[in-house]
Amino acid sequence: MCAGIWLQKLSAAAAPVKEGGGVSGTMAMSEKEQLRLSWMTQFNKAQQHDSWGQVVEAQEDYEAMAAQVAAKQGLPFITSKEKDTMHRLALCLGARAVALRSLQDNITVTDMKNLGPVFEVLFTGAEPDIFPVDASKYQFAASMIKPSTEGEIICADGEEEGETDWHQRQAVLRTVRGTVVCFRIEKIGLKDAQDYIDPFMTVLVADARANILDSRASTEDWGWSAKQIYA
Repeated sequence: MCAGIWLQKLSAAAAPVKEGGGVSGTMAMSEKEQLRLSWMTQFNKAQQHDSWGQVVEAQEDYEAMAAQVAAKQGLPFITSKEKDTMHRLALCLGARAVALRSLQDNITVTDMKNLGPVFEVLFTGAEPDIFPVDASKYQFAASMIKPSTEGEIICADGEEEGETDWHQRQAVLRTVRGTVVCFRIEKIGLKDAQDYIDPFMTVLVADARANILDSRASTEDWGWSAKQIYA
């Protein structure tokens, strides 16, 4: 399967690498900060249009932001908590765009104002544990968001919409009945991992009685090896 390649625009005046850090970590932090500042500016503009009753402008702003936030969820340096916060923000932006288009206040301009502080702390490690907008107001918008492909190279035959990180997550959530439990492996350290050729790991989920609760999941099936986890 041909995967998209993300082209990252890095600032020429990048912050110096501190001792004990790495170039990749510095670049990731730099891009996160750029995203945070850019989204704060865009959100304030959208909020202003929304507050002034400029429906068309606000709708377009919210839709564009929802697409951008959804597309960035798949970046490798986004943490689990940041990904969850971004997911909720994208849904709120999409839901408000729908509300403006249909003239129904499922999610109000006041609800959107409550998102301002969330954008301010995004990528800082201070994301709120309790999201300021009730989930019932924005969950319906998941299928209406189309992640932006700006800056992405896709092979000639293209990728189906369902293959994006955003739509994969939505597809999984739609197949689950009941409570959704998500496990994300942030980091694994493997001893002498570089000595093996294409090592992979198998993850099993079991209850206290050792009953397997889900099918086996291998990093080989996910398209990346244990070396990549280790790195």
